[in-house]
Amino acid sequence: MGLKKERHNAIFNIMKIKPKRYIVWSTDEIDLSDPWVRKWYIQQVLIHGNTEDIVELDWQELKTLLPELTLPEDVRKLWNDYFAQLEQGSAK
Repeated sequence: MGLKKERHNAIFNIMKIKPKRYIVWSTDEIDLSDPWVRKWYIQQVLIHGNTEDIVELDWQELKTLLPELTLPEDVRKLWNDYFAQLEQGSAK
């Protein structure tokens, strides 16, 4: 298992987390076992997180959820472009 996947499992297998204040400032603890909360948290990370936070996300889950997330247009475009580039690269 790769380091990124291990890091993801370490974070997301612990269902209740104390989010970083610059990502979530409205609560001290969130439960990632709730699908709505999990999706909302991923959205918050994409909008307010830094590189360190974003690399901890499951990118396959992100790709699946991307159409459902409420994101600023530039953030949505970045991720749509990123996943399109990955698909083009794997098709070669």
